[in-house]
Amino acid sequence: MRGLVRAADIVTLGSGLLGGLLCIVAAIFFGRASDLYAGLILGGLLLPVMAYRSLYRNLLAALKLPQRGIMVDELLPTGIMTLFLLAGIIGSQKLSPELAISLYLLSSMVAVVAGIVWIRARLPDELKGVAPVYKLRMWMSTALPAVVGNSARLLMNRSDILMLAPLATMLEVGYYGAAMKVTYLQSAPVIVLSTVITARISEAIAAGKIRQGKRLFFGSLAFALICSVPVAALLSVFAEPIMTLLFGMDYAQGSQVLAILSVAQVGAAINIPVTSFMLMTGRQNTFGKMTLVALIANITGNWLLIPELGAEGAALATMISILLLTFMQSIACISIMLSGRYSEKEAR
Repeated sequence: MRGLVRAADIVTLGSGLLGGLLCIVAAIFFGRASDLYAGLILGGLLLPVMAYRSLYRNLLAALKLPQRGIMVDELLPTGIMTLFLLAGIIGSQKLSPELAISLYLLSSMVAVVAGIVWIRARLPDELKGVAPVYKLRMWMSTALPAVVGNSARLLMNRSDILMLAPLATMLEVGYYGAAMKVTYLQSAPVIVLSTVITARISEAIAAGKIRQGKRLFFGSLAFALICSVPVAALLSVFAEPIMTLLFGMDYAQGSQVLAILSVAQVGAAINIPVTSFMLMTGRQNTFGKMTLVALIANITGNWLLIPELGAEGAALATMISILLLTFMQSIACISIMLSGRYSEKEAR
């Protein structure tokens, strides 16, 4: 455990710094005159801190402190940032984008420090007296398919925006981005749940408590449906008044985009517990392959639908790819249960 915790810190630091450096190099390549320059520089500085927020969120969840993990990754950065913004409003000072991102970076750093303090207080005292044992090859080979799958899923979530601008107009990008923000209401509670449920499913499977693991899985699946389906119905029926209320009359044309994306988010909510179940039962290879298939479907759908339908086409491509991924992963979870093989060694 000591070796694993240390290795996680080192890998996160190395990958975060490398990613940040690539952003800064890209900024230098584009030059100061580019509109992307400041964003890439600040993004490069923010990326390592964001990586540690994610690491400590999962580590605290594994140490049975999921509420503090959520605080590190969600509540503290946004809470401190909100205080900064309120101070600016009270002081009648306008915040530039550069200053706002710098304050968010500072807020994230405070959250990471809090995570370090909580983790050190929670780690078993026995760790201090043992030499760390490293199994980097095994850990990396186990994690790599999951990294590929998660990377493909992130690309799938961003490919619509990336392809809308060149294939349609920035106006369509605005409609799509606004509608997507509204649908976060569906997935936010399930994302919070995943911090808790992933560690608990892993613990149950590792201890051979298969019935408990299955009960946690089905409970989280029911929670995902309860959170997402009613909201999807409301967003579909009242899409136009919701878009108008939140963003103004100019965004009423994005109502159909919101209706389509609300259906897609039902699948995205279901994907959270099924992904956890697949990864915690050693099916990261299958998860990676399925996510790549969904990514290809998403990119193909964007390419075919966006030129003719604009933001609605991107929403349709997103819905089709997410529902396809949901279907494949659900079949995989059923297959795992029918096979009775719940550990990585058994899966192989």
